[in-house]
Amino acid sequence: MSWDEQIERIISKIEQASLKDGGREVFGAKSHQYTRKPVLSMQEIEAFEREHGIQLPLPYRYFLARMGNGGAGPYYGIYPLNKNNSGDRLSEPFQLKPDLSDEEWKALTDFEDEADGDEYDEAFDRLFQGMLGLGTQGCTYEMGLVLNGEYTGRIVYYDGELQKPFITYEANFLDWYERWLDEIIHGYTTSWFGMTRGGDDIELTTLYREASDPKVQLSALKGMYKLRTVHPGTLLLLKEIMRAADSALASRSTALELLAKFGEEEAGPWIRDLLTSRHKEEQSAALQTIRYYISDQTPYTGLILQCLPTISEPKAFALAAYILEQNGQADSGPFVAFFRHENEKLRREALYTVGKMPDKSNYVQNFMECLQADNPSIVLTAVQSLRGVTDARLLPCYGKLLEQHEHNEDYILSNVLARLEEFGRQAQPVLQAAAVHPHKETREKAISLLSQPMIASGIKRLFFRR
Repeated sequence: MSWDEQIERIISKIEQASLKDGGREVFGAKSHQYTRKPVLSMQEIEAFEREHGIQLPLPYRYFLARMGNGGAGPYYGIYPLNKNNSGDRLSEPFQLKPDLSDEEWKALTDFEDEADGDEYDEAFDRLFQGMLGLGTQGCTYEMGLVLNGEYTGRIVYYDGELQKPFITYEANFLDWYERWLDEIIHGYTTSWFGMTRGGDDIELTTLYREASDPKVQLSALKGMYKLRTVHPGTLLLLKEIMRAADSALASRSTALELLAKFGEEEAGPWIRDLLTSRHKEEQSAALQTIRYYISDQTPYTGLILQCLPTISEPKAFALAAYILEQNGQADSGPFVAFFRHENEKLRREALYTVGKMPDKSNYVQNFMECLQADNPSIVLTAVQSLRGVTDARLLPCYGKLLEQHEHNEDYILSNVLARLEEFGRQAQPVLQAAAVHPHKETREKAISLLSQPMIASGIKRLFFRR
């Protein structure tokens, strides 16, 4: 296959994709409208290359000369050649790679907390050198084309706020671009296009079976998330993975979600099995599958309640709580039991969850224990979760917090005042004490609250010393 043949095919597919997405529902389509821009001459392309001391990858050159200088493309479209490419680092060696470890990325971005101004900009440009700006995904996310080294021609997704970059699977620009069109035409889910492998379920199933590397197998499975339906043979593969005791946990979790996505009823036995697992990762996988892929969750709520005391991970707790809330759980009792959990994040999740429950005022005593915690984040979450609860037993606790905190760096003071405002006249004594608080904003807010009719009613005369 020649580049010319691929370009002709892409030109035809642009029209097909535009017709398929007539309502411009694909992300970014309202921006680029599937339109092509005027092409560049070879003289213009070569002049750009000479100016920057580079040679553009051949598939991208063909795009500029045959398709257009920018226009329709993934996300918000493709930039014109000169846009965002005026720097002097295009010819410098590209230094990133697929599957960068967290440690490697941290070493590359160690300037983030130390450099500022021009020094930061210089370090940032150096980090992403050897790459041509291709387009934006929105917010701080950008797309680039590798210009040199082992990954020449590959597409990079990178972030202006320095989240770890991602190098897409396709070998060159035209393959990446044509895949985008194919997925629109076939009706695939195109959000975060390119973050998983391309291909239909038959291709991905073949890749999984032929691969010996667990990472490749996992990437083959994740490539199926974009599909609307799969063949019976693919469902058989997913069941095989679930049955195999030696399946990698990540592959098993992914297979479970895919089973639920494509055959909800068939996933049920494995969901129940993993919910009662002694392994916290398997329990989390089951809860995540229910949360995102099961339409009727009510058959699982009883088992989730039964397994709730065994949960030890904040993420699993949050998933379980959400599922139970959405399916009519109105009793905070099972969640209150976690107020004393040793895991701080889990305690906070429990407080947050009960804070949304209609019966939280029945557990004021439990909240009061958390208001006396040594950990400021626990105290803050407890105060915030008590919104709307005006039990008089809380007033001494709030008064003590105002005494204990001279500054508002943990936002405890401002949140306590928000709770006191809800008490009306009952809060007068505590607010009067706060009116001479050493923290200026707290003092001023207390004085302001005391002047409100709902709180000031009954006060004949108040004198405040500043």
